[in-house]
Amino acid sequence: MSGMKFRSDKLLAKYNKVISNYKKISKIISVDRLLDISGVPFKFNVFHVIEYSLMFHYFFSVIYILCTRFEDKMEVLRPLTLCPLAVQAVVKLTTIIKNKSLIKELNKWNRLLYGNAKGNWEKCLDTWLHRFKQVSTFHIIVHWVAIFLLYCFPLYGYFVLGVMVPFFEMVIPFVDDATIHGYFIALAFQLVLGVVVVSIMYSVDYIFILTLFTGTAIIDLVEEDCKALTFAIHNSIGIGDHHINDLLTTAIKRNQFMRRYLNKVCATFEDGSLIQLYCGGFTLCVCLFVAKMSEWFAVYFVAVSALYQISLYCLMGTMIEWKSNQLSIAVYNVPWHNLCISQQKEFRYFLQMSQSTMTVKLMGSLTLNVQTGMAILKSIYSLYILIDQMY
Repeated sequence: MSGMKFRSDKLLAKYNKVISNYKKISKIISVDRLLDISGVPFKFNVFHVIEYSLMFHYFFSVIYILCTRFEDKMEVLRPLTLCPLAVQAVVKLTTIIKNKSLIKELNKWNRLLYGNAKGNWEKCLDTWLHRFKQVSTFHIIVHWVAIFLLYCFPLYGYFVLGVMVPFFEMVIPFVDDATIHGYFIALAFQLVLGVVVVSIMYSVDYIFILTLFTGTAIIDLVEEDCKALTFAIHNSIGIGDHHINDLLTTAIKRNQFMRRYLNKVCATFEDGSLIQLYCGGFTLCVCLFVAKMSEWFAVYFVAVSALYQISLYCLMGTMIEWKSNQLSIAVYNVPWHNLCISQQKEFRYFLQMSQSTMTVKLMGSLTLNVQTGMAILKSIYSLYILIDQMY
């Protein structure tokens, strides 16, 4: 009996620690009321007009240049490979303006969660935060290396303005890049534009990727709760039903919070992410064509940067799906038949939620995963073959 009592006390101490640690971040989890978007209609505003008009302007500009006989087509195509940087920067800037308060809350919540959460899920958060730091560091290195190497080559004073040369000449009419003085003025102007563009792009990418990493960590927490629940049911001798109820309630609340959290993240960043995928794909196609038609070395760095952005977004969406499937397996392994009737009813609701895989969807239809990334790359190659046959 003494051994049984010691085992019961040890289990009680373990689950009391779990419950106490959950209460420590209960105030952080209360931010889920800000993430509930059920019943909120889609609001079309002027920012959507700006975003999609820029994207279509870039597409039609490239098609027009490809179908027109210029004396030096490469002179126009080279800066056109950089147009998506400007398009993405404007789109992501409008994302910040439209969702300024929500993004601020998400950042605050991320800092609080990673800074204050302690307990049996501390290892999960530390692991994902370490992975995020690695990805974030490589992300900024890729962009800045690409933008630095682009400055080593003459861009004819266009840079991100692409085919909008009359606008550029109207803003800075005294710049003549045929002279040394004018070239350095244009280069300085490009440098300022490059810093602004890359900073905006990186900041929004940073927030979006961090929120997805946080979501992955939350799914890990729910999976740990399911494993703890399974352990508690198998070792229910000496443990009251209220501890199992607490574990089950905690897992259900976190699962609900994660789904609301993911829905709001998708609703916040879907415009910028969708346009980034399309612009990045079209940029890769143009880069392949430019690389074949000329020896412009910097185009390879533009292609690597665009490919890296597409791959990173698709891999993060795949990571959410994979962790969601792992959570479903953990839920299926819970011995629910050993629960009482009231607990079985609650677990049935939990089981129904786990049957649907959590995904990152853009505009409600395009799922962000590796399969989508491969489809984009196949479309890019098909378009490149079509353009190549024209010339």
